[in-house]
Amino acid sequence: MKNKKLIIAAVFCGYIFFFFISYFVTEPKEFSNLENRKLSKLPEFNKESVISASYMKDLESYMNDQIASKDAFVRHSVSIKYAWGNSLINGVYYFPDGRYIQDFKLNRDQLEKNIGLINDFVEKNPQKYIYFLLVPNASYVYQEEYECPASDSQSLAISLIKDQLSSEVKLIDISDELRKDKSDMLYFKTDHHWSQAGAYIGYKAICDEMGFKANDSSHYEIKTYPDFYGSLYSKVPVYMAKGDDFSLYLNKDNVYNVEIPENNSSFNDVYNYDNLSKKDMYTTYLDGNHAMVHITSEAENKEKILIVKDSYAHALLPFLADTYGDIYMLDLRYFHNESVTEFMEKNEIKKLIFIYNIDFINSDDNFGWLY
Repeated sequence: MKNKKLIIAAVFCGYIFFFFISYFVTEPKEFSNLENRKLSKLPEFNKESVISASYMKDLESYMNDQIASKDAFVRHSVSIKYAWGNSLINGVYYFPDGRYIQDFKLNRDQLEKNIGLINDFVEKNPQKYIYFLLVPNASYVYQEEYECPASDSQSLAISLIKDQLSSEVKLIDISDELRKDKSDMLYFKTDHHWSQAGAYIGYKAICDEMGFKANDSSHYEIKTYPDFYGSLYSKVPVYMAKGDDFSLYLNKDNVYNVEIPENNSSFNDVYNYDNLSKKDMYTTYLDGNHAMVHITSEAENKEKILIVKDSYAHALLPFLADTYGDIYMLDLRYFHNESVTEFMEKNEIKKLIFIYNIDFINSDDNFGWLY
């Protein structure tokens, strides 16, 4: 018994020594590919930071981020939890076939507040044509296939939106269409977004509602790239999980130009191929999240339209750019220079399409920037 205790103590001391030495011999990392975020920097030691106690807090954050072999320990930890029967870890369900499902919690107060803000915006813009594409999450589409006992019903959230949204807004609900398809690839297995296969269904529904003929899916050449490990995998990096196939739908008959004013950049495609080499391959669609993006193309319809959206819109916009040749896209999380009302007046835009997934409109608090 005494020898066993000595061995345990020696191993523990070895771990402590290893981590202590690692801080001095390992080069600090600036970015975690696994967590897809910037890591904490070594805080500056000064009188003010010590008095305010911020130095010790920032130092603890730095040491947690820079711990040697952290990624391996995270994978090891969540794999053990799953092996012990914990299917819900860090707000994410993991299933034996490799499918991740994000937990959904209904935030009724925030949802109703956001719908109210949209209704107020509509009332203040009576001469505008306003549409709303509502996208359910994977937990709703695959609810029979994957049981998530702790999740709230997205059906209730969808019903609340239908009941409370202004009749002046043309609601485009594709929940039934997605559930009829049941394709395994409508949503990524390792990420919270839908794929372009799912987004194409949304594109067709928009065209049907607005009276335009959508391009047939056979019009596109599909290029597939392996090993996409998305946001849900980053939260629950189980060892046995396999990456998604990441597909791009290519239309060689159109010419595009994408402008991003915030960093004075532009590129001649709806895809930024450089991002295929990044951990977050989803940012290949329109280069990820930006306050404002302007997309022009050789599509025949040159009427200006505005998209107010979350990141689900990024997989859909490459299709829409084949129908509309002049598209502005705003993200209310970052676009705070002026209101959407002012932006539409300044740019003489008469049509607006909201594109939001149900979880986003249920939780985001930036809809006040509409007017």
